[in-house]
Amino acid sequence: MLTHEQSDTLTEVFNAGVIKAGVALTNLVGHQVRMQVPLVGVTDFTDLHNCLGIGNDLQLVSVCQQFCGTMDGYALLLLSRESGDALTNRLTGSDPGTAPAEAERSETLLEVGNILINGILGTIANTVGDRFEYQVPVYREGSLPLIIGISSCAANCSIGDSHSLYARAQFDIDEARVIGSILILLTAGGFDRLIGLVDGLRGQAKATASGGAAPQTPVK
Repeated sequence: MLTHEQSDTLTEVFNAGVIKAGVALTNLVGHQVRMQVPLVGVTDFTDLHNCLGIGNDLQLVSVCQQFCGTMDGYALLLLSRESGDALTNRLTGSDPGTAPAEAERSETLLEVGNILINGILGTIANTVGDRFEYQVPVYREGSLPLIIGISSCAANCSIGDSHSLYARAQFDIDEARVIGSILILLTAGGFDRLIGLVDGLRGQAKATASGGAAPQTPVK
């Protein structure tokens, strides 16, 4: 669903957002946190589990945040329970061999998810000249279909009429690595608008590089 150039542009935008999030987390927890997004793609709900490499019966922990503006949708940070516990322990300095308490896990991951999601969505908004309003993030546990189903209903994203931007997220904390996934669920209209703005940005960049006048990006 994405051209190579569109994928490159979105990967750059995502990485700019997670770099900001990594700096914020480093300042918050006192550990060196480096983050990157090596892969960005688009799929529909029916193939989401294959793209993410997540079985539909795997129990996940997640942070979900609804946003609205000229593009409405829902952003999610998804981690396996094991990765969620590892990330919590690394950030809180707890014994890595023990499972954190439920309250400690949810509080820590809500903070991480809020910083990460706002970093990415804020960068997207700044890049395309848009603005989002955010709802309070919510911590959820369950399978991928359950979490996606609740989130898509809350954001009014019909499963048959929406697209999912997905990305692999790498958290490098000191010398440990934790892998998760980031999803941005958009209505079909919101996805089309985002891709139109991304194409407009690439056109402006090419025109600037060649010394010509940058074309104006149409506003739908």
